[in-house]
Amino acid sequence: MTEEQYKKLNECLNECFLRLQVLDPVFIKNLRMLSYASDVIVDSFEERIENNSQQNNLTFEDVYLLAREIVRNINECYLEKFDKLIKSGSLAFYDDNQSENSNYTYIKSVKQDIIDIKRMFNYEDVGILVHEFMHSTNVGKDKTNNAHFLTEFLSIYFEEYCKKYLIEQKQVNLKEIGVNSRIVNFLHANRNFNNYCLVLLAYDKLGNITTNTPNEMKKILGITDNTFEKECLDILKTLENKEKMTFSNENVYNKMVNYFDRSYRYVIGTLLAYYALNYCKFEDIVKLNEKINTEEFSNMNVIKILETIGIKINREFLQKAIECIKSSIQDSKVMK
Repeated sequence: MTEEQYKKLNECLNECFLRLQVLDPVFIKNLRMLSYASDVIVDSFEERIENNSQQNNLTFEDVYLLAREIVRNINECYLEKFDKLIKSGSLAFYDDNQSENSNYTYIKSVKQDIIDIKRMFNYEDVGILVHEFMHSTNVGKDKTNNAHFLTEFLSIYFEEYCKKYLIEQKQVNLKEIGVNSRIVNFLHANRNFNNYCLVLLAYDKLGNITTNTPNEMKKILGITDNTFEKECLDILKTLENKEKMTFSNENVYNKMVNYFDRSYRYVIGTLLAYYALNYCKFEDIVKLNEKINTEEFSNMNVIKILETIGIKINREFLQKAIECIKSSIQDSKVMK
């Protein structure tokens, strides 16, 4: 890398860290733990996981009624809001012929947030609808830092609970559910996160990135990464791509912040969700979803919050969560 490239990279990291310290301090505080988890995940999943779900003739009414039944089972108090969002069109599936290529498109309007979801035309649609609806219950206007860290966990948990409900209560064939879809997304998000998490960690612990940073990482942090310079260049390439997408430097840095902290929330959220499905009480997760944006939880350490539902973040948790994910993959192979 050239001196100019290092300068641009450090300017970007400085600006992004300033914003992340306000918007997502839990992420910054736990970078070392998240970096370690990301490496373990990379080493744990060598085979390619696919999500070959079959389409069917489910109508929107079918999807809506099944999702509504599951929402009622989660918390009957949510039904009024669910029906209202569906009726108003604020929570809806878009026409794929008129859509972008992403699965989820969030459109900000003057009066309301609209969530448009790409239809998969199988029972995966039910899980996605429940997932996005649960975000409407756990993402508030004044979302706390803890909520920012935990909302993906909660919505992924209820999405996977939804699939389990369809299998056990409705005897739906796994081929129509997309049982591995979340795991495919999880591994994709982790690959993205793994490409830049050590650069963020190095900047956080050692200061400006230089040609000597890899040596300092080895000496001070005990970390060896032979691809560090490539990861730095990848961040610069992403920054340049985002600069082309906007006319405002303000927007560029906002997009970079979103790029940095979005993937990790899917990674940690999926680990927490699969662990909770196997080891936590359902009613405790429902209660956490209700309280996530309350004043009581706003100042509580996020690790302490997780301990209230029986999750202790350590290496044993990580190993058990990965085992739960692998077990789900194996079960899907057997049941096919």
